[in-house]
Amino acid sequence: MRTLRYITFALLATLFVACNETEIDNRPPQSDGRIQLDVMSDSNLFANGEDESTISFKSRGGELVLDVVTNVEEWNYNVEGAWLTASKDDHFLYVSADANSAEESREAVIEITATDGQRGVNCRIAVRQNGAGTPEVSLVAAEHNFKAHTDLEYFVDVEATTEDWTFEATCSWLLIEQTDEGLRLTADDNKTNAQRSTEIVVRASEAEGADFETLTVKQDGSAFIIMSSRNVATDDDGGTRELTINSNPELEWNVVNTSAEWFTIERQEGSVAVKVESNAGGNERRGSFDIVVGDEDNHAEATINVLQIGPDTEELIYEIETTEPNQRITAAPLLSPSGGGQIRVDWGDGSDIEEFVEVRGYHNYATPGLYTITITGEAKSLRFGADDAPTTDLRNVISWGTLGYTQATDMCLGCINLESIPNDVAGSFSNVKTFNGAFSCCESLREIPQGLFRYATAAKRFEDCFSHSASISEIPADLFKNCTAAEDMSYAFYATGTGVVDTNQTLSNYSSVSEQVREGRLKSLPEGLFANCPNITQLDYVFGATAIESIPEDIFSTASAATKFTGAFSPCVCLKEIPYDLMANATAALDIKYMFAGCSSITEIPSGVFRNNAAVTNLEYIFYKTGVSTLQQGIFEGLTGAKTIGAVFQDCTNLTTIEEGVFDGLTSAKSFRYCFADCTALRTIPEGLLRDMTLAYEFTYMFHNTALESVPVGLFKDARDYSSADFTYMFSECPNLKTVPAGLFDTFTKVTSPGYRNLFDSSGVETIPAGLFAKSTAVSTGFESLFENCPELHTIEGSIFPENSGVTSVGYMFCNCPKLKSIPEDLFAPFGEAKLKYTATFANCASLEEIPAKLFASNTKTKQFSETFADCVSLKSIPAGLLDACIDVTTVKGMFHGCSALESIPEGLFAKNVAITSFEKSFAECKSLKSIPADLFSAIGTKTSAVTFSQCFAECTSLESIPVSLFDTVRRINYIDSCFEGCTSLTGESPYTIIDAEDGTQTKVHLYERTKGDDFPNVPSSASAHEACFAGCTGLTDYNDMPTTWR
Repeated sequence: MRTLRYITFALLATLFVACNETEIDNRPPQSDGRIQLDVMSDSNLFANGEDESTISFKSRGGELVLDVVTNVEEWNYNVEGAWLTASKDDHFLYVSADANSAEESREAVIEITATDGQRGVNCRIAVRQNGAGTPEVSLVAAEHNFKAHTDLEYFVDVEATTEDWTFEATCSWLLIEQTDEGLRLTADDNKTNAQRSTEIVVRASEAEGADFETLTVKQDGSAFIIMSSRNVATDDDGGTRELTINSNPELEWNVVNTSAEWFTIERQEGSVAVKVESNAGGNERRGSFDIVVGDEDNHAEATINVLQIGPDTEELIYEIETTEPNQRITAAPLLSPSGGGQIRVDWGDGSDIEEFVEVRGYHNYATPGLYTITITGEAKSLRFGADDAPTTDLRNVISWGTLGYTQATDMCLGCINLESIPNDVAGSFSNVKTFNGAFSCCESLREIPQGLFRYATAAKRFEDCFSHSASISEIPADLFKNCTAAEDMSYAFYATGTGVVDTNQTLSNYSSVSEQVREGRLKSLPEGLFANCPNITQLDYVFGATAIESIPEDIFSTASAATKFTGAFSPCVCLKEIPYDLMANATAALDIKYMFAGCSSITEIPSGVFRNNAAVTNLEYIFYKTGVSTLQQGIFEGLTGAKTIGAVFQDCTNLTTIEEGVFDGLTSAKSFRYCFADCTALRTIPEGLLRDMTLAYEFTYMFHNTALESVPVGLFKDARDYSSADFTYMFSECPNLKTVPAGLFDTFTKVTSPGYRNLFDSSGVETIPAGLFAKSTAVSTGFESLFENCPELHTIEGSIFPENSGVTSVGYMFCNCPKLKSIPEDLFAPFGEAKLKYTATFANCASLEEIPAKLFASNTKTKQFSETFADCVSLKSIPAGLLDACIDVTTVKGMFHGCSALESIPEGLFAKNVAITSFEKSFAECKSLKSIPADLFSAIGTKTSAVTFSQCFAECTSLESIPVSLFDTVRRINYIDSCFEGCTSLTGESPYTIIDAEDGTQTKVHLYERTKGDDFPNVPSSASAHEACFAGCTGLTDYNDMPTTWR
């Protein structure tokens, strides 16, 4: 009994009859769980239905063969109907019906059952036969196939029980004529390559439901053949080459006229495999064979040239494909007046051989197709591709030739349809020194020949040689066997087997890039790849962005001269482990940054892997985005010269455990910037994490965006006390960090700038211990934005700063700390006479309700309070004398801007601040402010400087009046634009000044009436200087008297 695998079920689903599975007993089946039963037939009497299939016999009877396919040994049938008979063999059921002499139609049922002895599957077929006298029509044949060009007439016999039979068809290429006996068909000559078909429906009559049969008519297409190449080339080792064949599916094709015995041809489905015998040391051999499609009346053929290259092969031979009429193709050799060279070119289209001297050759191909170009002569270099765009015409290089090349830079760069290249068997590259970019971005190149660089003994540079070539799946072990002069392998296999990846955006676009890399074809590297290349110095990104899963332990065993390993395996997302001896002999290595960056499948770093790499200076990003969860002591053993440890474990989201002394051995380390940034699972760090790191001073972003819950007090006890120490953003965005120990930074007495800027920015800090920075006595600007954006900060336990009069700014220090309600009175006292800038220091502290009266009492040299308490929406009052000690202050720009709960301003607030020149937005948008002290500006103007009041009280919508003498002492005003704009509740008269004349009379002068002179040395006379000063203040009694530009 024939058995088939169950997978055929899917292929036959459109043909088999409806089946119902019935249980025979409760024991499990012996098969794989499903019984297959497929029933089909080529006869047009058989029809498949959704619920059941049918057989419709004519009244004269007939015979039908059903093909029964099952995966069990036993099947049977049963027929219900005496007029219907059946018989079977192993594979088929033969059904026969006698003629029906009765006028009535008759019916029967066939049931087929397949069983394995435990359960079975049944298929039911309904059978019907017409009664005698029913109008019927029958075709002698159900299908006819015309040739493309000959035998274009055919007669179809039609047997009908009525003379009223008719036909239906719509076809432009087929003439159909009805006769008494049948249909005469005449087909047009088919000049196209496509097979065409149509259907003719022949009916017994035009009555609805009349019996009918369908005739399918097909016609072959004009024979054609398209080969993937017209050439087969191997070196003297021989080998097998496969050529794909695209031809008419309805026509047969054959291999004929084989002219040599040194190669054999195996026909395959849609291709031929040409096997060339070895000819070690022998000269070149040439042969050919033909592929013929169709027959003598309709055929196409192609001649395939077979070339076995030898040391005597002088020609450069390559195959191109043109796709447009009159397409211009440039010859590969680069010729120029400065570079010299002369060549003879056979363009392969029957045109005359052309000669070119010191200029590049080109040729226009009249007809699209495959062409073989053969070139002899002299040329120093080749360039098959274009300089600025992918090249599509090059398909195969057959022979490199002996034209005297000295360099192969970008030789096939961007040749996206290049499928194959040969070995160098004639010494073509013996004088070539650089292969930079030679086969880069060759997306269709499937294989690197092992002997490609057989004679490239002088070659030094292979940078980007095979980079971004997506179809390569293997690197030959002996590829560089003779390349003893090789020095630069940077990017040589970057994205090989993966495709085009933007090198500059690899890690920033990691999500999309990693998926592309994961699907790559290059899964492994051969052992000993660089075994004979002792002079290699550069291996940057050599295997980056490939799908390799492992690294041979000896891959760098001879790389004792190599200094650069930057990104060597970045980002090889399938790489699972790092060999212990990988870098054992790379004793000259200087730079290994990014080496394993993005290798997300690496979960462990072996201790001692860098034990012999004392010369390395840079480790930045070396394990960035890897899958490590635990860091053990010893992984940096031997790296005594490494100075930069930045971002070494950044974005290792699985990292949870760090052993004590993990950085032991890094005795030269200076920078740990971003070291553990974005390690979102890291909650604890050991106290000895930085032990013996006596030169370390750069820690910016070191624990940014981690889950740290605490920091050991002795973390920095061995670190370098250095003026340029950098802690910026070190604990920023650490939401679980509630506080830090008071003595954490006691080591650092010399730090100046950048210092501690944004140290806890956006962290979860709730309390700040007194004396946190008590020893940092040299800081200048390094306290800016210290606790900016800390949403949970509610307590400052006292003065946290050292006595240091050299601090110049505390800008944004507590900006946007919404839960901070109070400030220690002595917070800034240690800064004494420092020339401080309080820019936005407490801005947007939404819960701050009061300001200590003596907060700035010690800061006598402070000059700037810009936006200091801006948007403190809970602040209701300002303590009197707040600025009394700050006698040098020059600006209070925006100091209380947006304090919407502020109801009053104390008298004499600026009484001691005669140097202020800017009140711009000082009280703008204080929407609860109802009044202004008359003496608010009484001390202002006593110096010669002009003063700015732009938007000073703008949008103070509850302000009811303005003291008329508010500006009496301020005789020099530069800008007062929008000063009271939007103060819609104002009533009374606008401010004015009484001027005493020499005659004893007095004159009232409003702000808008001031003119420059002895009484008012500076006035805001220009429109821009006073524009909209009282805009919207329509309740003022003199509002309508004001010039338009003032309102």
